[in-house]
Amino acid sequence: MVTFLPYLTFLAFIFLALSINTIVLRYKYQSRIGTSEHKSLEYAARGHANFAEYTPFALILIYAIHTMEGPNYLLHILLSSLVIGRAFHAYCFGIKHNFLMRRMGMLLTFFTYLAAIFTLLYLWIRGQ
Repeated sequence: MVTFLPYLTFLAFIFLALSINTIVLRYKYQSRIGTSEHKSLEYAARGHANFAEYTPFALILIYAIHTMEGPNYLLHILLSSLVIGRAFHAYCFGIKHNFLMRRMGMLLTFFTYLAAIFTLLYLWIRGQ
């Protein structure tokens, strides 16, 4: 049985770091909503939002594989690629604006999505 806790812990830490970074920049630029045309705040807000947009659904897909008794090694691969991809993407938006890291993060995230989708289709067809 795969434990999701270490992966969820890393993802929660990344989300918390992105949240704190956005809050600090909002306070610094006195911007309650929007970005007040400050690029660093815009990067922080979009990085935070992007994480909130992509991570939960990926976790739902992976959990569905778990409930359909997908292979444990695949669950570890998907969870690891999600964590690494989201960490690369968060680093790019939150700390250093590096396009290569952003691209690598999105590729790993999309890999996670596609692999999970095809695995679910396979498990569903196999179960018919």
